[in-house]
Amino acid sequence: MKNQSLKVGKNYFGFQVISLKDLTEYRSTGIYLIHLATGAEVYHLHNEDRENLFSFNFRTPPQDNTGLPHIIEHAVLSGSRKFPLKDPFVSLLKGSMQTFLNAMTFPDKTVYPASSLVKNDFYNLMLVYGDAVFFPLLREEVFKQEGHHVEFRKVDDPGSGLKIVGVVYNEMKGRYSSPETIVADWSFRSLFPDTPYGFDSGGSPDQIPELTYEEFINYHKRYYHPSNCKIFLYGNIPTLNHLEFLQKNFLSQFSKLKVNSAIADQPRWSSPRKLEMTYPVKEGDPLSRKSSITVNWLTVPIIDPFRVLVFEVLSEVLIGNAGSPLRRALIEAKIGEDLSPATGLETELKELVFTAGIRGTDPHCIEKLEEVILDTLSELRDKGIKEEDLRSAIHRVEFRNREISGGGAPYGLKLMRKTLRGWLHDVEPETTLEFNREMKRVKKILFEDREYLPRLIEQQLLLNPHRSTLLVRPDPH
Repeated sequence: MKNQSLKVGKNYFGFQVISLKDLTEYRSTGIYLIHLATGAEVYHLHNEDRENLFSFNFRTPPQDNTGLPHIIEHAVLSGSRKFPLKDPFVSLLKGSMQTFLNAMTFPDKTVYPASSLVKNDFYNLMLVYGDAVFFPLLREEVFKQEGHHVEFRKVDDPGSGLKIVGVVYNEMKGRYSSPETIVADWSFRSLFPDTPYGFDSGGSPDQIPELTYEEFINYHKRYYHPSNCKIFLYGNIPTLNHLEFLQKNFLSQFSKLKVNSAIADQPRWSSPRKLEMTYPVKEGDPLSRKSSITVNWLTVPIIDPFRVLVFEVLSEVLIGNAGSPLRRALIEAKIGEDLSPATGLETELKELVFTAGIRGTDPHCIEKLEEVILDTLSELRDKGIKEEDLRSAIHRVEFRNREISGGGAPYGLKLMRKTLRGWLHDVEPETTLEFNREMKRVKKILFEDREYLPRLIEQQLLLNPHRSTLLVRPDPH
């Protein structure tokens, strides 16, 4: 669709248009711009949807397990220069006509999305959010409240001893008591020991208290700068309106800063590795069949949409339904209660991770699990994949990618996450957003070359030494 006669190479309100692309599959025009003074990037999916969405997105690699990205996500929404309230986020939830309002910390990014059907409300949300991320107060009491501080175990009883508390600290204590969370996190973290993905961006309870207020302030100065910001926009409000608003209220007050936030590639291993983690249980609780085991592979770059889409199809073939060969083999082996929820693809990282595993098992079943998985993959490599299984898998992948409803979340949010897969790693925003062209290519190749998936199984799974086997077991101590 047309968008107010914007032209590639022209400047508008301090932004230069880098590209204009007609995205018919989304009935949108993709408008990619760069703010010349700061380097901030903007991508607008302009269309006729009345539900407009924005998101301020920052690449925030963790440097340790103190939970810095997570704590800052909480803290910036606790008062800013123009809105010095204790909790403007709660005020927005009560008084706005928003259709979505949140903030989320991922292993490599922090995002601040909101949406509304009302233009004035939309810009009010953007004003509050923009002021929060670029000009937060970050008071020390907020750091202590959201991060960590000490209190008496019993209120007003100095003799009761001290305990560590904090919003993020308490939240992560809960996560670290959940075996499913530990399995999900370490299934991918075990593959990235030499990169920021090896750390917990949410924070480990035993290391969050090591974080200092000075480190907290410096991290915000370093990474919450327009030079490290990618602003996603979606909906029918004209792009020029957005550009004028962003320039006037935020970006005109900054100059360019060199920010080194890129995620390094994980050096590849020459042989598989094993890792053991524990989760807490009460003294005396039965320990039998309370463990989880996963086998995990580091595979293809997320910025290669064709190979990622092929892996989505392969994952559906292997574990997508009750009759899938790998899922069936794991269940019929009777070495665990059912599949681990971590089983499947992790697509929020720089490289795709594939996981297969079981829960409700025992530590001595590790070798048996590896044997079942590798034997099943070997059989599929040798005998090939049935055409009906391939067609069914492709159909499910197509349906999932074309589906507009998203559990109550705005459609623009789903497209934002698809865009950020590649855009976060410095390729053009459309690279991981476009689907139809790549799906057409995938179907053509997979049906013409029936050995393609068996070769992929051999190259990326059977012969891939960058593989981890993770055991997560209960420990009363």
